[in-house]
Amino acid sequence: MEVLLNLFLQLCCPRCFEEGILLSEDSTYGLCSNFVIRCKHCDFYSGFSSSKKTLNCPEVNTRFVYGMRQIGKGFSAGFKLCGTLNLPRLSKTAYTNHENKLMSVISEVSELSMQKAASELF
Repeated sequence: MEVLLNLFLQLCCPRCFEEGILLSEDSTYGLCSNFVIRCKHCDFYSGFSSSKKTLNCPEVNTRFVYGMRQIGKGFSAGFKLCGTLNLPRLSKTAYTNHENKLMSVISEVSELSMQKAASELF
């Protein structure tokens, strides 16, 4: 983060063209961070997220839960992994919500795949 902060200080504001753009983390939701860039010299500011959102959920969180399931691990292992890597963690509720969303999608895709395979037999 420190490297990014120094980089942004070198950038010019798109409104006043002065150097000195400040970057700050506004909020987090699991592994996703929301950032704000502000100019030190005028009232320019703009916000952005570190992850694309899918159905109003940060994609990085869904992918993290899916990845943990792919390797046969769950919430506790993900919690430990994030702690080891000094990353923000998903709450148990958020993790479970992502698991439930994934389960419904995976069930639907599996059902369609099995129906297609069965229709090819006849």
